[in-house]
Amino acid sequence: MSSKPNVTLKGLVGIIPILLAFIENEEDHTIIGGTTIAGTLAIEETSLNYNIDHHGKNLMQSNSYLKPKNDHNKIRDSVTVDESPLNHNCDLLGPRVPEDETDETIENFTKRKMALPPSLENEIVLDLPVGFFRLRTAFLSSTSSFWTKSILQSTLRYTEVNSTGWLHPHEHHIGHVAIPSHVRTEGFIGARRDTSYRMPAGRLVAANMAYETCTLTDYADDYFVLSMTTSTPSVPFGKRFLAKTQMVVVRTGKNRCRMICSVETEFPNGAPLGMKGQIKMGMMRGTIEMFQKIGSCVRHY
Repeated sequence: MSSKPNVTLKGLVGIIPILLAFIENEEDHTIIGGTTIAGTLAIEETSLNYNIDHHGKNLMQSNSYLKPKNDHNKIRDSVTVDESPLNHNCDLLGPRVPEDETDETIENFTKRKMALPPSLENEIVLDLPVGFFRLRTAFLSSTSSFWTKSILQSTLRYTEVNSTGWLHPHEHHIGHVAIPSHVRTEGFIGARRDTSYRMPAGRLVAANMAYETCTLTDYADDYFVLSMTTSTPSVPFGKRFLAKTQMVVVRTGKNRCRMICSVETEFPNGAPLGMKGQIKMGMMRGTIEMFQKIGSCVRHY
């Protein structure tokens, strides 16, 4: 067999990496139906392994809590990520939170893991050296601009960003550690936030608008879950598919947390003829890079 191909993910940023962005690198990609594609993605100093089995299930991992599948029928591939310098505003992550200073036991983490929702089709796991409560405030609080300025604008280079904020009666309490006694945090579940933004242009495609609906589907003192549906109707075949993404952030110890991110492609009215596999593969690769960049920004605090 020939030497392993080197695949570079170029400019595939955003919740929905557009189809042509995938086709730009098509000569470097191998798609084999009915087999397993396995590879290694080097992210900073962490090695993440992923597998896609013949059912389409993908798993990435950076630690021993989740183990990759060990299928014998697979094609190995080397994947690298473009680590261009980013203009972070990561000071917006905010100060450390006293509640993050307590240690965590493996027993508590195991119980918590059992309560987490299952991941979508393609998954990446990132362990972050940031306290859970600190990150929850940065990601969810209406008083924090970390998600908008540091993640969407500086890291992912989105423009024309507009967000409704949480459409919920207690929007100003979501994400905060200290809340009034009459406010029940379980009532936060179901809060929705709508965001639109323009994704940067690629080599062959102009900048395009994306429309995202984010729902807070779980909220507790040790984990929270964001479920997002994003559309890009103006890209090729953009009216035929949606990106379904899920972000689970769980407390794992003193000033540490884990981000379990996953994505799958939905074709509400059926996939374009002969394009389903390419669209799904392009979305997987682009979303993996997007989540990696979010993790890099958080680590840069």
